[in-house]
Amino acid sequence: MNSEKPVSTFDRLRYQKLKKVIADHLEAGFKVWSAVKEIKESKFYLIEYQSWEDFCRGSLKLTPQHTNKMLIASEAIIDPVESQVVDGPSKSEYNVHFVSKQVSKQPDQKKSNKVIEIAAKSSNVPKIVDAVEVIKDDLGHPIPVKVQQYWRRKDELKELVNAISGVIKAIKEANEIQDLLFAEMEITGNIADLEKVRANIKFSIPYAVCSVCQGHPEAQKGGCRLCKNRGLLGKFLWDRCVPVEIKALRAKK
Repeated sequence: MNSEKPVSTFDRLRYQKLKKVIADHLEAGFKVWSAVKEIKESKFYLIEYQSWEDFCRGSLKLTPQHTNKMLIASEAIIDPVESQVVDGPSKSEYNVHFVSKQVSKQPDQKKSNKVIEIAAKSSNVPKIVDAVEVIKDDLGHPIPVKVQQYWRRKDELKELVNAISGVIKAIKEANEIQDLLFAEMEITGNIADLEKVRANIKFSIPYAVCSVCQGHPEAQKGGCRLCKNRGLLGKFLWDRCVPVEIKALRAKK
C-alpha cells in the first residue's frame, strides 16, 4: 500500500463512493457510446435533427469533433458483437412495422404483403421512434412526466443516507479505540444528530405518486400541501398520512 498520502476517513468514504459510481455506470457507459454509434451509422438522428452536427450539439451537448473522438476511443472497448445494446426491433422490423401501417387499409392483400416484404429488405423506409418509457412508482402507479425528474434523482438521497451511515460508523469505530483525534467530540450527541438527519433524508426518498394531487401539484390551488409540490411521497408519509381507503383504491389500479 502506498503510504505517501495519509488516508483519512473521508478519503475512504470518497473512494468507496467513486468505486460504486464505476460499478453502477461502467456498463451503461459502454451502452451509451454503442447507441450513439448506431444512431450515427444508421442516420437515426435525421428523425429529429437536420444533421449529425445538430444532433451532437442538441442531444449530447457536445461538439461533433468531441463526439467523433469519443466514438473512435470507444471502438477499442466495445465488442462489435455487443453493439446492438438497445432492446427493440431491428431495422427491418422498423420498416415492416411502418409500411404495415401504411398498407393495412389496402383492399389487395397480395400487394400489401409484397410491399411489406420489400420493406423488410429496404433501408430507405422511415424508422419508427420508440414509444415513450412508462415510469412507475414502487406501487406500480405511473408517474406523471413533470415529476419524473425527482423519481430519477432518488439515488442522490440514497447516496446521502449511505454517506451519513459511513460517518456514523467512522465515529463509532474511533470511539471504540479511543482515538484522541476525536477527543473533543461529544460522541453520543453527534451520533444522535446524524441519525436524525439520516432518517429525515431516508423519509424523503420518493416512494409513490402523491395521493392528493396525483402527481400534478400545479393543479391544486396554492399547491399541494401533502407532497410539498413534489408530486411524490416518501414511504413514511405514504404509510402515516394516506387513508386506508385511498391505498386500497390505488392497489386495485
